[in-house]
Amino acid sequence: MKEITGISKMLRNPKRKRLYDPDMTLADFRSLTKGQSGSPGGFGGLPKRVMDFARRSVNAGNKDIEFLVPPRQLSKNSFDYSDTVFKYKGQTYNMQRLIDTGYKDKNFSQIKNLMDDKTKLLNKKMINPITGEESRYGKVASKAFDRDESSLLQIDHLDIAKDPFSNLRLLPGRINIGEGSIRRSLDYDPVATKMGYKFTKDKDKLIKDEINFVEKVLRGQRLQKDPATDKVITPVEAARKNIATRGVRLERKDGGLVFDPNDYIEYYNDGTKLYKIKSFIKDIAKAIP
Repeated sequence: MKEITGISKMLRNPKRKRLYDPDMTLADFRSLTKGQSGSPGGFGGLPKRVMDFARRSVNAGNKDIEFLVPPRQLSKNSFDYSDTVFKYKGQTYNMQRLIDTGYKDKNFSQIKNLMDDKTKLLNKKMINPITGEESRYGKVASKAFDRDESSLLQIDHLDIAKDPFSNLRLLPGRINIGEGSIRRSLDYDPVATKMGYKFTKDKDKLIKDEINFVEKVLRGQRLQKDPATDKVITPVEAARKNIATRGVRLERKDGGLVFDPNDYIEYYNDGTKLYKIKSFIKDIAKAIP
């Protein structure tokens, strides 16, 4: 019912052109949009995401995208793309074309694939360590971090000025947002490294680590709030504190790594420690030519 209501409101919006044939069924609509309208893995839909990326890429200096009709800015972070038109690689795109064929357009295939991956990862089954019941990662993490489920994982550009629709990856939202807040900071490199921003994980490793992280948070093994102030500890704050007490591993100019053994010690609230010796030896072995 929620999905039907949303579609109904969209079709009744006088600012929008009719999306599809008036006789289209709900099944037809879901088939054409690949179910993104009701999916927790959606990013506001691929069409809007493409428009967002095109706008941000041009702002970053991209000369391969030309806006024939620019987006209309509604507020600081809100844009109306109803009448927007842009050219890219000899093709002309507007919202209608993106709605009709964007999901199968090769220019945007990586975005589509990451949207699918995000949905799968959010729906990954896990055991809630508090209740002992099986649940979805997205549902458990959303409650644990007090964040909207759709913001738990985000698409990140490795170079948005050069590659607006490719060279992308999925990142935990807390890390992506944290990186944005320190981009002009003098300690950017060590903090971004310590947060994990500079490491790209495949989707299996990503969800495994995220499930492990939320389990530790719920068990009290990783603090989300400062006990003294009851304020949320951001990834940036945690990284800076970690660097101050334990140092950081940075990439050397020759491509190797400087290892800090303290990175392989896990501390728990009850005062005990876990020494991850096997992981330490394994990483050293990988670094040896």
